[in-house]
Amino acid sequence: MNQYQKLKVGLFGIGLEAYWEQFEGLEKRLQGYIQVVADKFERYECEVVNLGLIDNSQKAIVAGHDFRKADVDIIFLHVTTYALSSTVLPVVQRAKVPVIILNLSPESSIDYTSFNAMTNRTTMTGEWLAYCSACPVPEIANVFKRSGIKFHQITGMLHNDSECWDEIGEWIEAAKVANTMSHNCMGAMGHYYSGMLDIYTDLTRQIATFGGHIEILEVDELSALRKEVTHEEIKNKVTMLKNEGKKIPHLAAILVGSDGASMTYVAAKEKDCKEVGFDSTVLRFDATMTEAELIAEVEKINNNPAIDGLIVQLPLPKHINEKKVTETIDYLKDVDGFHPMNVGLMFKGLPCFLPATPYGIIKLLEHYNIETNGKHCVVIGRSDIVGKPMSALMLQKNCTVTVCHSRTDNIEEHIKRADIVIAAVGIPEYVKAHMIKDGAV
Repeated sequence: MNQYQKLKVGLFGIGLEAYWEQFEGLEKRLQGYIQVVADKFERYECEVVNLGLIDNSQKAIVAGHDFRKADVDIIFLHVTTYALSSTVLPVVQRAKVPVIILNLSPESSIDYTSFNAMTNRTTMTGEWLAYCSACPVPEIANVFKRSGIKFHQITGMLHNDSECWDEIGEWIEAAKVANTMSHNCMGAMGHYYSGMLDIYTDLTRQIATFGGHIEILEVDELSALRKEVTHEEIKNKVTMLKNEGKKIPHLAAILVGSDGASMTYVAAKEKDCKEVGFDSTVLRFDATMTEAELIAEVEKINNNPAIDGLIVQLPLPKHINEKKVTETIDYLKDVDGFHPMNVGLMFKGLPCFLPATPYGIIKLLEHYNIETNGKHCVVIGRSDIVGKPMSALMLQKNCTVTVCHSRTDNIEEHIKRADIVIAAVGIPEYVKAHMIKDGAV
């Protein structure tokens, strides 16, 4: 994350300047409370702007300027002892960010046995002031309400109160989301459908509410940008994510049985992941694995947030329904592009996971600058894995596509008329040289 994007958390405590001379050690004690909070905030990987104790109205005005100058995203007011609302309002009024009132007692209660044994009234009052954080909260809440300042109050203990600190952490995480939204660049792709007025998005309101920038994208533009990404750029991006402590893409593969070609393919995926720095996991199972057991493994990966993509290597043993297993995979993790949702998106020309072999053929054509506009392409084979997706992708390349299969009459005649022939029948040398016209690919 760039430095300017890092969450900035404002923190201050309150008191009365008149207390310090009267009650020895109270100021230092309250400053210690604030430091405890600041230290706990560090675990959330945010920048803490700690202004310490604000104990008069003049310091409050200066603190308001300091918070605004520091560009804090959220302010935590630690009510350390009794104080006047005039020492609080100017601090948060100028910053204009969310305010969380921390009503945190240093312990569950005063040690009343020791407290009642004190003989000096001044000492007793000083001890009481170290525990009376709740006293000014109603006054502060009232002045915030009258001033139109939104706030939230958290009550708990400074130590040994996980529920309280979980809530504080949730507010910091929420502030991180708002901070990220205000700095991000979103893409708006597609066009409104006039019949669905309920889902229209007001882009102006989106930016006014969350900030950031919205770039209007067309599907073709996005596809072109994706195709321009190089292997080295992916590797550099993964390195950057690692350095920033962010999540690394994680690919899982399930291999059932010991089919030689499948084992080679999965090993290649492992190698590719290692080269670019992705995490990878291969789950190997015996060919006797049942369909129910395989589906259970797929569901585990679907529900595992640490895994981003899943390949169930085909073919599967004959007693397992490949279609049923494929449709079980979460389409957002279906990197093979076999799930019906991804197939539909592919046929619509929308961004999605594409089957590897057809996509590889498209990349070959692009690499060698093979013209496809207006060309007649014959795809031999109609499998869900290669033939059908291949025909859809060639249509998107502006070809006139003919799909031939085992029931097609006079396949050879179709092939002879083609400018581009793609054989996807899995039979070596099925297409003979005499079938290809001069200049065809």
